[in-house]
Amino acid sequence: MFGDQSAWLVCCQLARNPSFSIASELVGLLGTEAELAQLRQAFDAAPTPELLWALGLSGRRVGLDACVEHFDDDDDLTREAAREGLSVAAGRGFASVSEAKSWLEQRGASRSLGGAERGPAQVLAVLAEAPDRLRRALARELRIRSRGRVHLDPGALPHAWRSQLDAPLSIDFDRGFPWTDAELGDGP
Repeated sequence: MFGDQSAWLVCCQLARNPSFSIASELVGLLGTEAELAQLRQAFDAAPTPELLWALGLSGRRVGLDACVEHFDDDDDLTREAAREGLSVAAGRGFASVSEAKSWLEQRGASRSLGGAERGPAQVLAVLAEAPDRLRRALARELRIRSRGRVHLDPGALPHAWRSQLDAPLSIDFDRGFPWTDAELGDGP
């Protein structure tokens, strides 16, 4: 399943439809720059809070640009999704769009989460303090990126995850999906 290109292509297509918010979330979590650019085009054509949340969740520049652009949106739900996406990436809220723009201009090119580069340690740190919606998304990302080796119950308290998280995680949070066994070193 982890290397099923056709399933991933269907997911990417469904992600453009706001009725499939989990698909757009998965593209935000796992998509490449090109796939996120396509999601951004879908958002620009028909903006919805669900697509904006997925773009912000990515922590990538293309998604965060969309969040900054809709920071003061007239629609309450879109404005909330923009600010939430920026908060997920920056690890803090912003008082104004100019403050958000300034932060975005100063950050590096890597994916951001909680104000730092997205990586195993940062994902785990944010996961422990995250609100439910973000905790569920990050647990889903860990489960997929670890190929099922890490399966956290997002409803459980962080100390309940310790047995799964004590082992060092070597997960590439920049790699796009899907992955083949050979790419992951599990093949012949």
